[in-house]
Amino acid sequence: MTPETRPLTRSTEWIGNIQTLRFLAALWVFLFHLSFAEYFRSGIPLLDGFISMGFAGVDLFFVISGYVMAMTTAVLSPGWRSAGSFMSARLIRIYSGWWPYFLAYWLWCAFNGQLTETVNLLGSFFLWPLYLQNYLHPITWTLSFELYFYAALALIYLFTRRHAALLLLVLGVVLTIANICFYQAGIFTPEGARHASRWHNFYAYALVLEFIMGYLLGSTRAWHRPRLLIPALLGLIGLGACAYLYQHSGQLNPSGIAGFYHTPERVLLLGGASVCLVLLASVLHAMGHSPFKTLQSMGDASYSLYLGHSLVMGLFGWLLAWTHTPMREKGGLTLAVIFATVLTTWVVARFVERPLNRWGRRMLQNVTPPTAFTMPPRGRPGA
Repeated sequence: MTPETRPLTRSTEWIGNIQTLRFLAALWVFLFHLSFAEYFRSGIPLLDGFISMGFAGVDLFFVISGYVMAMTTAVLSPGWRSAGSFMSARLIRIYSGWWPYFLAYWLWCAFNGQLTETVNLLGSFFLWPLYLQNYLHPITWTLSFELYFYAALALIYLFTRRHAALLLLVLGVVLTIANICFYQAGIFTPEGARHASRWHNFYAYALVLEFIMGYLLGSTRAWHRPRLLIPALLGLIGLGACAYLYQHSGQLNPSGIAGFYHTPERVLLLGGASVCLVLLASVLHAMGHSPFKTLQSMGDASYSLYLGHSLVMGLFGWLLAWTHTPMREKGGLTLAVIFATVLTTWVVARFVERPLNRWGRRMLQNVTPPTAFTMPPRGRPGA
């Protein structure tokens, strides 16, 4: 069978390129946070500019989440058993990775006197939607959105799987119209943000569209054709360049395109670029290409790297201060932190997260009968 006619199968082969994107997205977020450390230095202007956009790794994660959910539930039969098993599996996947780190961050914050009254420990433990300052670890706001998307899918799967993409498309149109109204009402301004409710910054938040975009991409086999390689590449370059120029235009509100005030532009530019990148990975698979195989094996640790890099950075900074290590060799320190963080989070993924996830899966299989859906691959939940 030629590359032009090879179908995009549901086998684990298609996961290869996605695993690479997972790891790169987690590494991108990590490097973005690392760039604020005193000892960070790359010395390469082009690399520094790329790292400065590392928050876009979250947008890529969201698109991948939707894409993988569409692919892994393609043959699911609707009903309460399937929907319940699907949601249970997703909860196990998220919590098996987060709860060990929750304990570690809790102990770390208590040790350093950073456990303030604003932190909602119970909400942070279960990843309820909170305001950023109420999370034990602020980066987990993304997991609250993941849970929200999974709950919406589970609700749809109660009644249908065949029309899930259509229902999400309708939901996406509704959310788009709602956010246009929010924009016109001035919600995405420093003054208007004071009046933002949970509907504005969570339930109808524009970032939810990125999950839907990924799901629609994974549900539409006609898009995964080799002839789309060039359009996907051009779209990625064009939207990525526009996002970079917009971020560094100097005309944005505080926190730039990464913040609440520019969410619509973020979804359009970074969400669109992420869709093009995932499409590019899918097209390469359809053509029989799966580059960067070495990085694919690191995809399993992407969730751990995403959650754990701040802790390792904090421990490293404390160690440098405690030992009074001079900062003359910043380049060497930067490489040491990167290596130590990737290695540590891989060890946690391999010997803590994976066994907990397997144990949870076995428990789920013991209490529920098998359902017709494929368990998502290991890695960041849904990503």
